[in-house]
Amino acid sequence: MNSNCSGYYNLKAIYESQTICKNQFCCGICFNRTCCLDPKLFLNQSKCLNYHKEDQDFVQPVSIGFLTFISILMLVCIVLCYLESIKRNKILFKLKCLELKFLKLIKKTLK
Repeated sequence: MNSNCSGYYNLKAIYESQTICKNQFCCGICFNRTCCLDPKLFLNQSKCLNYHKEDQDFVQPVSIGFLTFISILMLVCIVLCYLESIKRNKILFKLKCLELKFLKLIKKTLK
């Protein structure tokens, strides 16, 4: 019943050293391992891939690139929405002017 938690890289790309689980099991998830007594919570560490430094070197630039892409996409959407609102306000202003001219014309014809 002895299952140590192997060393691994957590979600912050920080290396967590091996944990000795005396009379316990290694439980949790691949990125957050801990010792526990419940065999139902046993973590099959052979399926975890976050023990290689090379994996973390790949994940970090990809996540930074993805966040940069999302940020640029959001900025483009904000600018487009702003331009659309300006365009809409100009149209509304023109409609108001036309409405006022129309009302003045009706007043003149009614007099």
